[in-house]
Amino acid sequence: MRLGRNPGRLEALSTGYKAMKVSRRTKLEDLPDLLTPEEFRVYLGIGRTTVYELIRSGEMRVKRFGRRVWIPKDVLRQDEHSASSHNRIFHSGIANSR
Repeated sequence: MRLGRNPGRLEALSTGYKAMKVSRRTKLEDLPDLLTPEEFRVYLGIGRTTVYELIRSGEMRVKRFGRRVWIPKDVLRQDEHSASSHNRIFHSGIANSR
């Protein structure tokens, strides 16, 4: 099987991802381009179940590489001028359904 010009990149995505220390104080521009569901959850201060419900419902765009799920940073930037991502998630009804 031929992986193309940069096989190390694919390998890094599949095996060698080193998680960045993300907190609610991390600046948006300092976040990696692709976030794990855990990093996304910590950044927004929401629960794990809520993140996966957003993914399952299709309200949040994700990228899948094999079994791994990655959330593009652009999801946080959508509608940045009209409402924050945090407000959209909490007003969508999913976060408040419990």
